[in-house]
Amino acid sequence: MSATSDGAARVPDVSVVIPSWNSARTIGGCLDALLAQVTTLEYEVLVVDSGTDDTAEVVRRYAPRVQLIRSPARLFPGPARNLGLRQARAPLVAFTDTDCLPDPGWLDALHRASAGLTAVGGRILNGTPDSLCGTALYLTEFVEFAGVTPRRY
Repeated sequence: MSATSDGAARVPDVSVVIPSWNSARTIGGCLDALLAQVTTLEYEVLVVDSGTDDTAEVVRRYAPRVQLIRSPARLFPGPARNLGLRQARAPLVAFTDTDCLPDPGWLDALHRASAGLTAVGGRILNGTPDSLCGTALYLTEFVEFAGVTPRRY
């Protein structure tokens, strides 16, 4: 986070909120990908963790670039995102999950696509192409976005 000429913290362009529950195994890759963004945007990364494993310790290694928000109570993804949203400082908030590896141009693409819009979504690639069950789940969950079925609203 950079500061203005008077020493005050600059408001970031984008806040990235990541809900987490027992994600010690995957959070490092997600944070590495986020901190490797190819962008000139100022952004903050907020991890909302309510798990019982070592996720908090992993996230603390990324400070000060990543902020840890701990909840003593188990939070499902929606409430965890809402908690992160309340602490986000940027006018644009992006959500991702701990098992995602955002492309290096992800933040720039979201920022460009968001101009004048309320919400923006992007494609999600199959993260388990070698798993028959994982691929079946991916196909059933995201088939409406493949352009071969009518859109559900």
